[in-house]
Amino acid sequence: MNKETNEVKRNSEERLSVALRQLSQTLVRNLEDLAVVLDGYEVTHTVKEMEDSNEYGALVAGYFGINELIKDINKAINRERK
Repeated sequence: MNKETNEVKRNSEERLSVALRQLSQTLVRNLEDLAVVLDGYEVTHTVKEMEDSNEYGALVAGYFGINELIKDINKAINRERK
C-alpha cells in the first residue's frame, strides 16, 4: 500500500475509535436515565404490578441489554489500546 492509502486507513480507524467511545458514553448516560425510571417505578408499584407490566419488563430487558452492550464495547476499546 502507498503512503496515502495508509493515511486514509489510519484516519478511518481513528474515527471508528472515537465513535465507539462516544457510543459507550451515550449508552452509559442512557443506562443511568433508565435506572432512575426503573427505581421510581419499583418504589411506586407492587411486585405483582411490575410482573404484569409489559412496559416495565421491556425496560428491564433493555436495561440489562444496554449494560451488556456497554461491557462489550469497553472490552473492544480496551483491546484496541493494547
